[in-house]
Amino acid sequence: MPADRRDRDFEDERPARRRSRDDYDDRDDYADGPDGGPRRGSVGKGVNICGVFALVLGILGLVIALIPCFGIIGVPLAAVGLLLGIIGIFTSGKTTGRGMPIAGTIVSAAGLLIGGVWLALAANFFKKADERIEAARVEVERQGKIAQEEARKAQEKRQQEEKDLREGKAVAVTAKELYDDYRKNSLTADSKYKNKVVEITGAVDRVDKDRFGRAAVEFKTDGDSVVRCEFPRDAVAPLEKLKTGQQVSIRGRCTGLGKKDEIKVEDCLLVTR
Repeated sequence: MPADRRDRDFEDERPARRRSRDDYDDRDDYADGPDGGPRRGSVGKGVNICGVFALVLGILGLVIALIPCFGIIGVPLAAVGLLLGIIGIFTSGKTTGRGMPIAGTIVSAAGLLIGGVWLALAANFFKKADERIEAARVEVERQGKIAQEEARKAQEKRQQEEKDLREGKAVAVTAKELYDDYRKNSLTADSKYKNKVVEITGAVDRVDKDRFGRAAVEFKTDGDSVVRCEFPRDAVAPLEKLKTGQQVSIRGRCTGLGKKDEIKVEDCLLVTR
């Protein structure tokens, strides 16, 4: 018999050596049977709790993140899921698998990314809204300053007009002369009296008040026209004692010939009683 055959027969007849427990512990497929399935009596890898929570929170965060205008709410859930997924990956080993934490990490990262996009859009929206509000506030302040300046100028103008009306130079004329000038040539009369301060002297025809509460004094003339002097609302009291036919002098700004052949004088001031 050949020597190599005797050696093979000898090896086949030797009893199989019992493997030590350490040999089984070093094998990654210790729990697998001959057919690749779990060996009877062996213990498989457990569920990674962090991975489960990471996947659940990641799915919730991703679903919420996909909802317009509400996607920001999913950011905290996805962030916690991502943290748990990373912890699950590092704590996985022979007793627990890595599939669940990896899936949870991926899903959570996707939800966090989408939620972050919504967060960035919301931040940009509120930033532009703040800019518009600030621009509107600045514009309101500017318009307010312009209005105050215009009001100040208008008040100064009124004060100057009142001063000119009371103390300035006036065109002295009687009611009859004023009437005659407008009767002869209204254009020439306008160039002489219109928009100028006049001091009219004459006899009171009547004193009345219009629907706006403004008092007026009308002078007697020789014709159908009327010289009507209108006073401000706060100047009614001095006119209460005037009587028909009484001679008075009134200063005011002539506005020319109006409706119904009426020569009007506005912003009037009673000079004599």
